[in-house]
Amino acid sequence: MPELGPDTTFNGGVDWFFDEIDEALALNLPVKPVLIGPITYLWLSKSPVPGFDRLSLLPKLVIRYMRILETLKERGIEWVQLDEPALCLDLNEEWLEAFSAAYDVLGVSGVKVLLGTYFDTAADHAAMVSQLPVHGVHIDLIRAPQQLDVWRTALPADKVLSAGVIDGRNIWRADLGEIVGSLDALHAERGERLWIAPSCSLIHVPVTLASETKLGGELKLWLAFATEKLDELGTIALALRDPVAAEPALAAADAALDARRASGSVMNVLVQRKVAGIADAMASRKSPFIVRSRVQQHSLKLPLLPTTTIGSFPQTPAIRQARAAYKRGEMRALDYLERMRAETASVVRKQEELGLDVLVHGEVERNDMVEFFADKLWGFAFTENGWVQNYGSRCVKPPIIYGDVYRPEPMMVDAACHAI
Repeated sequence: MPELGPDTTFNGGVDWFFDEIDEALALNLPVKPVLIGPITYLWLSKSPVPGFDRLSLLPKLVIRYMRILETLKERGIEWVQLDEPALCLDLNEEWLEAFSAAYDVLGVSGVKVLLGTYFDTAADHAAMVSQLPVHGVHIDLIRAPQQLDVWRTALPADKVLSAGVIDGRNIWRADLGEIVGSLDALHAERGERLWIAPSCSLIHVPVTLASETKLGGELKLWLAFATEKLDELGTIALALRDPVAAEPALAAADAALDARRASGSVMNVLVQRKVAGIADAMASRKSPFIVRSRVQQHSLKLPLLPTTTIGSFPQTPAIRQARAAYKRGEMRALDYLERMRAETASVVRKQEELGLDVLVHGEVERNDMVEFFADKLWGFAFTENGWVQNYGSRCVKPPIIYGDVYRPEPMMVDAACHAI
């Protein structure tokens, strides 16, 4: 998150942005660069200076954006997308007026500007945005389909309406037939001024299913990662232009959806029985907190302010090497178990030497915390390369919930018993 103050300048250059554009242009690919918009940039920033008005930096920031757009124009770029999801928030009059101050300048830079919104509706500001000298607007019709009618009325016919109709935040195939049906009338109205797109950036989903060799064949047919979502957009575009040519692809999409609905792996009879047996009494404790607290104190005999430490100790190189060897089949399961138990014993002894009152297990055998527990449950599947960005440069490989989740056996009882 940028920290801004009265002395902040925007003079730095980022060569990698233009280097990647040049690389794509060298491959004769059409390029539409995407940048966070200046208003959202300032809105999401913070200042260590109490009372500092971040909007006071807008004139300097717009000059820098203008130089970026001019540099892109020199490279022959036709369209640039400036994302302004802040438009989906409750903005006061001062911040709303800032859009005119910024885009009255950026909209005449010589490149066409597509103003992007997502994650919620921006319909409350459709009239204002439609008056800006931008060349198109992107809206999220997955999270806020109700806003379409407002934008159809407000947006001038000569401007592009980019419809976010493929969910950029999940990994399931879309109902392409339903989407095409919802766009027929809009396509007849706007023609080439209607663009179709993911609802938001595809950074929230893995790159492709092509590298997944271990997912069950049935499950893999139900999924769509980033590359497959782009294929879905291609099918929708083809269906709007040439319905007959798109029939095979639409039929395949329908078949995948039908297979998922009918699959026995989605519904677990054991889970259904347990759900049917839920009673109101299950939501209540057998005794109040004051009673449980006294029992705990009598049993554990802890001091008034007991000491403890974090639950997960560092994953040492030795632990990581043992886990990797076990996954490659180079270490037997029993040998791996003994290695992890030895690490647990070391962690517990260290806490005892330090004189801590409440000891922790150390979680030496865990990898990613979510994956570790999901691996012990039914209803989860795991990818080989389904990495998504968590924050900054950190990526995670979350498991996929494809059906009813069931715990077939205790998850940590053996480990806890060994630690004790």
